[in-house]
Amino acid sequence: MRVLQVIDSAGSQLVGAIAMVGGNLFAFMADWRSPVGGLVVANATIPSHPVLACTVASPVLGKANRVHLSGRFAFLPLEQSPVGGFGVVDVMSNPGNSKLQSVVALPVTGAPGTSSKAYCLCAHE
Repeated sequence: MRVLQVIDSAGSQLVGAIAMVGGNLFAFMADWRSPVGGLVVANATIPSHPVLACTVASPVLGKANRVHLSGRFAFLPLEQSPVGGFGVVDVMSNPGNSKLQSVVALPVTGAPGTSSKAYCLCAHE
């Protein structure tokens, strides 16, 4: 897998995402917390009664702020400072057992003291 393009564009914020997997509707939500955050996956097949499927939590995912789904992966932009980046989580193989695959660091692109923000990701497996 390789990153093709990173776009930091105001208004292109993807806070959560939904997808059908195996006939069930899943909601994938960023869990922006410090020091440990990550991804929350809920089975939302019955929208009035969502059921927690799993959480993927790690100190390296502490400030995951959005979710973008591509292929079988969820990409989680991270707002850590001085080095931000994004986490890659395998969610489509088995949403109830989602696994962190990697974290990619990106250099800070803003003024000193600001966080690195990768709001939109274009990826290719």
